[in-house]
Amino acid sequence: MVFSAALALIAQAVTTVMIAFLVAVAAVMAAALRVIGDLFLVYIKDNTRR
Repeated sequence: MVFSAALALIAQAVTTVMIAFLVAVAAVMAAALRVIGDLFLVYIKDNTRR
C-alpha cells in the first residue's frame, strides 16, 4: 500500500517535471524563433536599402 502510494507520487512528480521541461523547451524555441525572425527582418531591410 505504501509502496504503490510512493510510486504514484513519483509518477506524478516525473510527469510534472516532463511537462515543465516541455514548456521550457517550447519557450526557448519561441524566443529563438523571435530573435531569428528579427535578425532576418533586419537583414532584409539592409538588403532592400542598397
